Amino acid sequence: MTGKIVEGAVEYMERRLSRRGFLAACGKVGLAIGAAVAGVHLTARRTYAGRCCSGAPCMSPNNCPPTPGCPPGTSVHGIPYVCCDTGYVGATDTVHQCWVCQPLSGGPCECEYDTGTPCP
Repeated sequence: MTGKIVEGAVEYMERRLSRRGFLAACGKVGLAIGAAVAGVHLTARRTYAGRCCSGAPCMSPNNCPPTPGCPPGTSVHGIPYVCCDTGYVGATDTVHQCWVCQPLSGGPCECEYDTGTPCP
């Protein structure tokens, strides 16, 4: 069954696309798969996060990772809490996770992540 689907797709592409068009389509698909594996789709959500949590954000050299959690060289301090990102221009109106992290030196800092879940 899968072989017939693949053969059908290839035949369709042979009829519709030139060699250049076929290579361009393969490149786009490869880029999309590579970006998904690398977690690029999560980075954009983290970029918009940053105003909901109450603590100081984690800064260099302990920048927040692209996925929820604390940066290397820090430890989780307590239990992550959530807040609703609303009330200012540019707010996402979504629930954010706030991770309190404790670096080896200095006070605690926070990493904030947009979950994409609408605020209640």
